[in-house]
This record gives sequence, C-alpha cells and structure tokens, in this order.
Amino acid sequence: MIPCSTIADGFDRLRLFPLVLRRIANTPDEYARAMSAARDLARTHPEWRDFLKLERQGQVTALCDRMLLGRVLANLVENAVQAAEGAERRPEIRIITSQGVAERGAILAVDDNGPGVPADARDRIFDPYMTTKAHGTGLGLAIVRKIVLDHGGDVHVDEQASALGGARFVVTLPTVAGSRTSGPRAAAADDPRPR
Repeated sequence: MIPCSTIADGFDRLRLFPLVLRRIANTPDEYARAMSAARDLARTHPEWRDFLKLERQGQVTALCDRMLLGRVLANLVENAVQAAEGAERRPEIRIITSQGVAERGAILAVDDNGPGVPADARDRIFDPYMTTKAHGTGLGLAIVRKIVLDHGGDVHVDEQASALGGARFVVTLPTVAGSRTSGPRAAAADDPRPR
C-alpha cells in the first residue's frame, strides 16, 4: 500500500508544472544545454558518480526548464539504479545526448544494465501507480511523462535492450520554439491544414 502522504506529495509536484511551463512560454529563447543538466545531476547526486557516465554526441540544446529536465533525468536514473540493484547487479548507467532527426529535437537516452522493461509493461510503464517494484509508488515515470509532454516532447522505452543490456529510455525535446518532436502532439503540430 502506498502512503497517502507520498501520493499527495507527488500530485503537489504535478500541480506546480503548469506554473513553471507558463514561465517557459514567456521566455522562448531560454535554452538549457542537455549535457549541463546531466552534469548537474552527477554533482547533486554524488552517490551515483561511480556508475553514471555521460556521453555527448555534438552540442545539444533543448527548449526546456533546466530544473525540470534535471527532475526527468533524476527520476530515470533513480529507476535505473533501483532496477539494476533489484537484479543484484552493480548499476551501470549512461546518459547520451544527441541532436535528433532534421535538427528538430534534442535526444536524451538513459541506458542501464538492469533486467529491462517487459514487453507487456511498456505501454503502461508511464501510467500513474504502475510499478514493478515492491516499494515503488508508480509516480516517478508518470512525472517524467508529464514534464516531457508539457514541454512538447516525447518519452518512450526502446523495444531493443540498451548497449548495457538493460532498458533504454529515450526523451526527445524540441529545440525550436513552437516545434513538436515525435510525441502524440507532433502530428497535429506538423499538420499544414488550417485548424
């Protein structure tokens, strides 16, 4: 059973996202360097430094709030650590940043050496209260999805295992104000027909 205070805290954080996103919308030239957010994560979580590797494939910037991008990465890395440790493995996590197709999106991939995400759970893994852990709340990945979608991006679990043998979570964020990446709103944003 999940304690009510934990659930309430999770929803309080979700409630504040529109306020932050309104601030972003009012400053469209505010870019966060994706690798800077990953380095911030390594600095603020010294317990992860030994097994967290950062790999940059070119200069990558994304239109996003750096604090919220840090929350996305922290939730993904924390899940990766817990998955590897749950499988009795020493965690290995790699964050890879790259520029997306046609320069439209910044891509952040988080690879781990855990057991991976079962195929039947991939569609539900971002749903609130969905957890595969004995003591999980099921809110971490729901928060990740909320932040990423509210930024006009997309997040998914790759069907193929990562190079480390575990799961690969892929976040795509827009790099140009007003653009959408491959998320559910991308087709509507790219549709040339009048609305």
